[in-house]
Amino acid sequence: MPNRKLLSFFTPPYPEECLYSVAARYHARSANPHPAISFRELFPSSKTSFANAITTTYYLTNVSHWAEPSLGYTCQSVARNHTAYQFNSIRYTRITDTDNDRLGCQYTQMALKHPHNVLRYCPHCAREQKKIYGEPYWQRLPQLYGAEYCPIHAVPYEDSTVTFKSAGKRLYTASLVLSENAQNHAESQPDPLAEVYFNASKDLHWLLQHGLRVKGLFRNLDAIERLCSLPHKGLFGRTIEQLALDHFPQDFVYHGFPALKNPSFSYSTLSLRSLKPRQLMILMRISAGNAEKFARKREALPVKIINLY
Repeated sequence: MPNRKLLSFFTPPYPEECLYSVAARYHARSANPHPAISFRELFPSSKTSFANAITTTYYLTNVSHWAEPSLGYTCQSVARNHTAYQFNSIRYTRITDTDNDRLGCQYTQMALKHPHNVLRYCPHCAREQKKIYGEPYWQRLPQLYGAEYCPIHAVPYEDSTVTFKSAGKRLYTASLVLSENAQNHAESQPDPLAEVYFNASKDLHWLLQHGLRVKGLFRNLDAIERLCSLPHKGLFGRTIEQLALDHFPQDFVYHGFPALKNPSFSYSTLSLRSLKPRQLMILMRISAGNAEKFARKREALPVKIINLY
Protein backbone atom coordinates (compact mmCIF):
# COMPACT_ATOMS: atom_id res chain seq x y z
CA MET A 1 0.00 0.00 0.00
CA PRO A 2 1.47 3.43 -0.89
CA ASN A 3 2.42 5.81 1.88
CA ARG A 4 -0.49 7.91 3.09
CA LYS A 5 -0.39 11.38 4.61
CA LEU A 6 -0.41 11.31 8.41
CA LEU A 7 -3.77 12.16 9.96
CA SER A 8 -3.79 15.72 11.29
CA PHE A 9 -6.45 15.22 13.97
CA PHE A 10 -5.55 11.74 15.17
CA THR A 11 -5.11 11.28 18.91
CA PRO A 12 -3.61 8.11 20.40
CA PRO A 13 -6.10 5.44 21.54
CA TYR A 14 -6.68 5.30 25.27
CA PRO A 15 -6.13 2.12 27.33
CA GLU A 16 -8.71 -0.55 26.45
CA GLU A 17 -10.46 1.78 23.99
CA CYS A 18 -12.26 0.05 21.11
CA LEU A 19 -11.79 1.08 17.49
CA TYR A 20 -15.31 2.49 17.22
CA SER A 21 -14.46 4.93 20.01
CA VAL A 22 -11.18 5.88 18.34
CA ALA A 23 -13.08 6.61 15.12
CA ALA A 24 -15.78 8.61 16.94
CA ARG A 25 -13.24 10.84 18.67
CA TYR A 26 -11.33 11.36 15.43
CA HIS A 27 -14.54 12.34 13.65
CA ALA A 28 -15.40 14.88 16.35
CA ARG A 29 -11.95 16.50 16.06
CA SER A 30 -11.67 16.42 12.27
CA ALA A 31 -14.96 18.23 11.67
CA ASN A 32 -15.54 16.11 8.57
CA PRO A 33 -19.04 16.64 7.12
CA HIS A 34 -19.91 12.94 7.28
CA PRO A 35 -18.73 10.12 9.60
CA ALA A 36 -18.06 7.87 6.60
CA ILE A 37 -15.28 10.25 5.52
CA SER A 38 -13.61 10.04 8.93
CA PHE A 39 -13.99 6.28 8.99
CA ARG A 40 -12.41 5.86 5.56
CA GLU A 41 -9.54 8.13 6.56
CA LEU A 42 -8.79 5.88 9.53
CA PHE A 43 -9.61 2.59 7.82
CA PRO A 44 -9.09 2.92 4.06
CA SER A 45 -10.39 -0.62 3.45
CA SER A 46 -13.66 -0.13 5.33
CA LYS A 47 -16.83 -0.90 3.40
CA THR A 48 -19.32 -2.01 6.04
CA SER A 49 -21.07 -0.86 9.20
CA PHE A 50 -19.20 1.31 11.71
CA ALA A 51 -20.52 -0.97 14.45
CA ASN A 52 -18.29 -3.78 13.19
CA ALA A 53 -15.32 -1.82 14.51
CA ILE A 54 -16.52 -2.20 18.10
CA THR A 55 -14.78 -5.55 18.57
CA THR A 56 -13.31 -6.64 15.22
CA THR A 57 -9.95 -6.23 13.53
CA TYR A 58 -11.56 -6.33 10.10
CA TYR A 59 -10.24 -2.93 9.03
CA LEU A 60 -6.64 -3.22 10.20
CA THR A 61 -4.91 -3.76 6.88
CA ASN A 62 -2.77 -0.68 7.54
CA VAL A 63 -2.48 1.89 10.33
CA SER A 64 0.90 3.40 9.40
CA HIS A 65 -0.78 6.68 8.45
CA TRP A 66 -2.31 7.22 11.89
CA ALA A 67 0.77 8.75 13.51
CA GLU A 68 4.56 8.95 13.38
CA PRO A 69 6.17 5.46 13.26
CA SER A 70 8.13 6.33 16.41
CA LEU A 71 4.89 6.11 18.38
CA GLY A 72 4.77 2.39 17.64
CA TYR A 73 1.26 1.99 16.23
CA THR A 74 1.17 -1.16 14.14
CA CYS A 75 -1.64 -3.45 13.08
CA GLN A 76 -0.43 -5.97 15.63
CA SER A 77 -0.35 -3.59 18.60
CA VAL A 78 -3.71 -2.01 17.75
CA ALA A 79 -5.36 -5.39 17.23
CA ARG A 80 -4.03 -6.75 20.50
CA ASN A 81 -4.85 -3.72 22.63
CA HIS A 82 -8.01 -2.27 21.08
CA THR A 83 -10.05 -5.13 19.63
CA ALA A 84 -11.25 -8.58 20.71
CA TYR A 85 -8.46 -10.15 18.65
CA GLN A 86 -6.77 -12.03 21.50
CA PHE A 87 -10.07 -13.20 22.95
CA ASN A 88 -11.06 -14.61 19.57
CA SER A 89 -7.74 -16.44 19.31
CA ILE A 90 -8.94 -18.84 22.02
CA ARG A 91 -10.86 -20.70 19.39
CA TYR A 92 -8.81 -20.36 16.23
CA THR A 93 -5.42 -21.92 15.51
CA ARG A 94 -4.91 -20.17 12.17
CA ILE A 95 -5.06 -16.70 13.68
CA THR A 96 -1.82 -14.78 13.16
CA ASP A 97 -0.45 -11.33 13.83
CA THR A 98 2.78 -11.67 11.87
CA ASP A 99 1.30 -10.42 8.61
CA ASN A 100 -0.48 -7.08 8.43
CA ASP A 101 -2.68 -8.16 5.55
CA ARG A 102 -3.95 -11.24 7.38
CA LEU A 103 -5.18 -9.25 10.35
CA GLY A 104 -8.32 -8.60 8.33
CA CYS A 105 -8.98 -12.26 7.55
CA GLN A 106 -12.05 -14.24 8.58
CA TYR A 107 -10.29 -15.69 11.61
CA THR A 108 -10.20 -12.34 13.35
CA GLN A 109 -13.71 -11.15 12.57
CA MET A 110 -16.19 -11.17 15.43
CA ALA A 111 -19.87 -10.31 15.35
CA LEU A 112 -20.19 -9.85 19.07
CA LYS A 113 -23.28 -8.10 20.30
CA HIS A 114 -24.28 -7.65 23.88
CA PRO A 115 -27.68 -9.15 24.84
CA HIS A 116 -28.98 -5.61 25.39
CA ASN A 117 -27.79 -4.63 21.90
CA VAL A 118 -26.42 -1.28 23.04
CA LEU A 119 -23.01 0.18 23.84
CA ARG A 120 -22.29 -0.27 27.52
CA TYR A 121 -20.02 1.43 30.03
CA CYS A 122 -18.91 1.53 33.65
CA PRO A 123 -19.96 4.83 35.29
CA HIS A 124 -16.94 4.78 37.61
CA CYS A 125 -14.53 4.21 34.72
CA ALA A 126 -16.20 7.04 32.77
CA ARG A 127 -15.66 9.50 35.63
CA GLU A 128 -12.04 8.43 36.07
CA GLN A 129 -11.40 8.70 32.33
CA LYS A 130 -12.75 12.25 32.34
CA LYS A 131 -10.43 13.21 35.19
CA ILE A 132 -7.36 11.62 33.61
CA TYR A 133 -7.89 12.24 29.89
CA GLY A 134 -10.47 15.01 29.87
CA GLU A 135 -13.13 12.78 28.28
CA PRO A 136 -14.68 9.33 28.69
CA TYR A 137 -14.47 6.74 25.93
CA TRP A 138 -15.97 3.41 24.86
CA GLN A 139 -14.05 0.44 26.24
CA ARG A 140 -13.95 -2.94 24.52
CA LEU A 141 -14.77 -5.20 27.50
CA PRO A 142 -18.29 -3.89 28.28
CA GLN A 143 -19.31 -4.72 24.70
CA LEU A 144 -18.41 -8.42 24.95
CA TYR A 145 -21.10 -11.02 25.46
CA GLY A 146 -20.89 -12.30 29.04
CA ALA A 147 -19.25 -9.20 30.53
CA GLU A 148 -21.74 -7.88 33.06
CA TYR A 149 -19.53 -6.34 35.77
CA CYS A 150 -16.56 -4.01 35.68
CA PRO A 151 -13.53 -6.04 36.84
CA ILE A 152 -11.99 -2.91 38.36
CA HIS A 153 -14.89 -1.40 40.30
CA ALA A 154 -17.08 -4.52 40.77
CA VAL A 155 -20.23 -2.71 39.62
CA PRO A 156 -22.56 -3.79 36.80
CA TYR A 157 -22.13 -2.20 33.41
CA GLU A 158 -24.84 0.21 32.35
CA ASP A 159 -26.61 0.64 29.04
CA SER A 160 -26.06 3.78 27.03
CA THR A 161 -28.61 5.20 24.62
CA VAL A 162 -26.51 4.12 21.61
CA THR A 163 -27.83 0.96 19.97
CA PHE A 164 -25.70 -1.21 17.71
CA LYS A 165 -28.07 -0.30 14.88
CA SER A 166 -27.50 3.43 15.33
CA ALA A 167 -23.76 2.89 15.87
CA GLY A 168 -23.67 1.30 12.43
CA LYS A 169 -24.68 4.61 10.86
CA ARG A 170 -23.12 7.26 13.10
CA LEU A 171 -20.05 7.75 15.26
CA TYR A 172 -21.08 8.65 18.81
CA THR A 173 -18.40 9.83 21.21
CA ALA A 174 -18.78 8.64 24.77
CA SER A 175 -18.18 12.19 26.00
CA LEU A 176 -21.35 13.35 24.26
CA VAL A 177 -23.52 10.37 25.15
CA LEU A 178 -22.37 9.98 28.76
CA SER A 179 -22.19 13.66 29.71
CA GLU A 180 -25.22 13.19 31.95
CA ASN A 181 -25.31 9.42 32.43
CA ALA A 182 -21.84 9.18 33.95
CA GLN A 183 -22.77 11.67 36.65
CA ASN A 184 -26.37 10.70 37.34
CA HIS A 185 -26.58 6.96 36.85
CA ALA A 186 -29.23 4.97 38.68
CA GLU A 187 -28.18 2.82 41.61
CA SER A 188 -28.49 -0.88 40.79
CA GLN A 189 -30.20 -3.41 43.01
CA PRO A 190 -28.08 -6.02 44.83
CA ASP A 191 -27.47 -9.03 42.60
CA PRO A 192 -27.15 -12.46 44.29
CA LEU A 193 -25.01 -13.58 41.34
CA ALA A 194 -22.76 -10.54 41.43
CA GLU A 195 -19.65 -12.50 42.41
CA VAL A 196 -20.15 -15.05 39.63
CA TYR A 197 -20.61 -12.36 37.00
CA PHE A 198 -17.70 -10.37 38.40
CA ASN A 199 -15.36 -13.37 38.13
CA ALA A 200 -16.53 -14.02 34.57
CA SER A 201 -15.74 -10.42 33.65
CA LYS A 202 -12.28 -10.74 35.18
CA ASP A 203 -11.64 -13.79 32.99
CA LEU A 204 -12.86 -11.96 29.91
CA HIS A 205 -10.65 -8.99 30.75
CA TRP A 206 -7.59 -11.21 31.15
CA LEU A 207 -8.29 -13.06 27.91
CA LEU A 208 -8.63 -9.80 25.98
CA GLN A 209 -5.03 -9.09 26.99
CA HIS A 210 -3.52 -12.59 27.02
CA GLY A 211 -5.76 -14.78 24.88
CA LEU A 212 -2.89 -15.85 22.61
CA ARG A 213 -1.56 -17.92 25.52
CA VAL A 214 -4.47 -20.32 25.01
CA LYS A 215 -4.67 -19.94 21.26
CA GLY A 216 -6.57 -22.66 19.39
CA LEU A 217 -7.92 -24.30 22.54
CA PHE A 218 -10.85 -26.00 20.80
CA ARG A 219 -8.53 -28.20 18.73
CA ASN A 220 -6.85 -30.04 21.58
CA LEU A 221 -9.35 -32.35 23.25
CA ASP A 222 -6.59 -34.36 24.91
CA ALA A 223 -5.16 -31.28 26.64
CA ILE A 224 -8.58 -30.12 27.85
CA GLU A 225 -9.32 -33.59 29.21
CA ARG A 226 -6.05 -33.71 31.10
CA LEU A 227 -6.57 -30.25 32.56
CA CYS A 228 -10.14 -30.96 33.62
CA SER A 229 -9.17 -34.35 35.13
CA LEU A 230 -12.72 -35.63 34.89
CA PRO A 231 -13.61 -39.31 35.51
CA HIS A 232 -15.45 -41.61 33.09
CA LYS A 233 -13.33 -40.77 30.06
CA GLY A 234 -13.13 -37.14 30.99
CA LEU A 235 -15.24 -34.86 28.83
CA PHE A 236 -16.85 -37.48 26.64
CA GLY A 237 -20.56 -37.97 27.19
CA ARG A 238 -21.02 -34.69 29.08
CA THR A 239 -22.87 -31.72 27.67
CA ILE A 240 -21.79 -28.15 28.27
CA GLU A 241 -25.07 -27.58 30.02
CA GLN A 242 -24.52 -30.48 32.43
CA LEU A 243 -20.95 -29.54 33.22
CA ALA A 244 -21.74 -25.85 33.66
CA LEU A 245 -24.65 -26.59 36.01
CA ASP A 246 -22.30 -28.65 38.18
CA HIS A 247 -20.19 -25.56 38.82
CA PHE A 248 -22.36 -22.47 38.31
CA PRO A 249 -25.81 -21.31 39.50
CA GLN A 250 -28.60 -22.15 37.07
CA ASP A 251 -29.59 -18.50 36.58
CA PHE A 252 -26.03 -17.63 35.59
CA VAL A 253 -25.81 -20.47 33.07
CA TYR A 254 -29.14 -19.70 31.40
CA HIS A 255 -29.15 -15.91 31.68
CA GLY A 256 -25.51 -14.97 31.31
CA PHE A 257 -24.75 -17.63 28.71
CA PRO A 258 -28.04 -18.57 27.03
CA ALA A 259 -26.26 -20.38 24.20
CA LEU A 260 -25.26 -23.07 26.69
CA LYS A 261 -28.88 -24.18 27.03
CA ASN A 262 -28.50 -26.56 24.14
CA PRO A 263 -28.06 -30.30 24.73
CA SER A 264 -26.61 -30.73 21.22
CA PHE A 265 -23.31 -29.32 22.51
CA SER A 266 -21.54 -32.44 23.73
CA TYR A 267 -17.84 -32.75 24.39
CA SER A 268 -16.71 -34.62 21.32
CA THR A 269 -13.99 -33.66 18.87
CA LEU A 270 -16.59 -32.41 16.41
CA SER A 271 -18.59 -30.30 18.84
CA LEU A 272 -15.49 -28.78 20.45
CA ARG A 273 -14.80 -27.18 17.11
CA SER A 274 -18.18 -25.47 17.34
CA LEU A 275 -17.69 -23.97 20.79
CA LYS A 276 -17.78 -20.21 21.24
CA PRO A 277 -14.93 -18.44 23.07
CA ARG A 278 -17.20 -17.72 26.05
CA GLN A 279 -18.02 -21.44 26.29
CA LEU A 280 -14.35 -22.33 26.28
CA MET A 281 -13.89 -19.71 28.98
CA ILE A 282 -16.27 -21.70 31.20
CA LEU A 283 -14.11 -24.78 30.65
CA MET A 284 -11.09 -22.82 31.82
CA ARG A 285 -12.77 -21.79 35.05
CA ILE A 286 -14.07 -25.30 35.72
CA SER A 287 -10.71 -26.95 35.12
CA ALA A 288 -8.33 -24.47 36.73
CA GLY A 289 -10.23 -21.81 38.68
CA ASN A 290 -9.78 -18.96 36.20
CA ALA A 291 -8.40 -18.22 32.74
CA GLU A 292 -4.91 -17.22 33.88
CA LYS A 293 -4.44 -20.38 35.94
CA PHE A 294 -5.66 -22.42 32.99
CA ALA A 295 -3.03 -20.81 30.75
CA ARG A 296 -0.33 -21.71 33.26
CA LYS A 297 -1.52 -25.33 33.46
CA ARG A 298 -1.67 -25.58 29.68
CA GLU A 299 1.85 -24.19 29.32
CA ALA A 300 3.05 -26.83 31.78
CA LEU A 301 1.75 -29.69 29.63
CA PRO A 302 4.29 -31.90 27.82
CA VAL A 303 5.58 -30.48 24.56
CA LYS A 304 3.95 -33.30 22.55
CA ILE A 305 0.55 -32.19 23.86
CA ILE A 306 1.13 -28.48 23.29
CA ASN A 307 2.21 -29.18 19.71
CA LEU A 308 -1.24 -30.52 18.93
CA TYR A 309 -2.60 -26.98 18.95
